Amino acid sequence: MLESFVGDLGVTAEQFLDVIKAGLQNPEHKKIFEQLLLIENFVVFKKLMVKRNKQLELEAIQAL
Repeated sequence: MLESFVGDLGVTAEQFLDVIKAGLQNPEHKKIFEQLLLIENFVVFKKLMVKRNKQLELEAIQAL
C-alpha cells in the first residue's frame, strides 16, 4: 500500500525513508509518522482507528 502511494507521489523509496526517519526523530511529528508506518500493517492500523473512533465518541458524549 505504501509502495503504491510513494510511487504516486513521484518520490523514490529512499527519499521516502529519509523523510520518515527525520519525522520519527522530531518529537512533534513522531506520532504522525508512526501512524503512517502502521498503514502498511492494516490490522494494526484498523485497531488504532477503532480505538481513536471510540475516544472521539466519548469526547463528543462528554461535550454534550
